[in-house]
Amino acid sequence: MTHKVPDTKQNALNCLCPVCPVYNECLKSKEELLFCSRGSTKCEFEKWGCKCVRCPVAMEYNLVGLFYCEKGAETK
Repeated sequence: MTHKVPDTKQNALNCLCPVCPVYNECLKSKEELLFCSRGSTKCEFEKWGCKCVRCPVAMEYNLVGLFYCEKGAETK
């Protein structure tokens, strides 16, 4: 069972977005992270090396899938 991720400071600290290969200059400049909770971005990015499956937040909330930055927040 998957769970919606609370948009909290602690989850933001545990988020792997800043060390993900997908996390480019556009995402950095907007300080966008925790896509599994906050939803998608308007930044363009290359889909490669996604670390969602190894993210402590994704593991804690039993999230499935990849590229939350593209597909939007986990809502189940």
